[in-house]
Amino acid sequence: MSGLTVSPDEKLWITTNVGTLYCAESIYDNWHDWGKPLGTVKSGASWPELSKLSFFNKDTAFFFADISQNRDITDNAVILTTTECTSWTISPFSIQREGRLSDAFTRSNGNIWICGSQDYIYYSDDYGNTWTQFDVDGVNSNSRLFMRTADEGVLIGSDHSYYTADNWNSYISICTSEE
Repeated sequence: MSGLTVSPDEKLWITTNVGTLYCAESIYDNWHDWGKPLGTVKSGASWPELSKLSFFNKDTAFFFADISQNRDITDNAVILTTTECTSWTISPFSIQREGRLSDAFTRSNGNIWICGSQDYIYYSDDYGNTWTQFDVDGVNSNSRLFMRTADEGVLIGSDHSYYTADNWNSYISICTSEE
């Protein structure tokens, strides 16, 4: 299992490290196999590990995955649904990037923030159709992101932690451990 998420309509969703999606209507229901959202893979390629699902509303969600082995894409991709996980499209995530994406935060209005292992936070305000990249020193694959509002948030990493009041246009270091 790579992620467990509760959707706004309280369904439980599991993503796996072999590219499969499962759903249960409630905690008391049986799990149902929703298949592999990325379809088939190229011959000899392995299934990509899916991140946990992030929901905007009960119908609209996304996950990210490294799909370079089984698609004509060079790195990570953001995969979106607007049909309650029954069909998927690959987002035009056109920002050049390397490394692994590690965490995401969404708001119901279509805002997405994603952090990863290469000192960047990626932001979309239109459900992932367009993206902006913010340079943030010290972002790594262990980083976790939380946005209190559209402008105010924190990034907690293994070596650095930051606070922003202007949607990552600037940020300050915050102390998160005893020194």
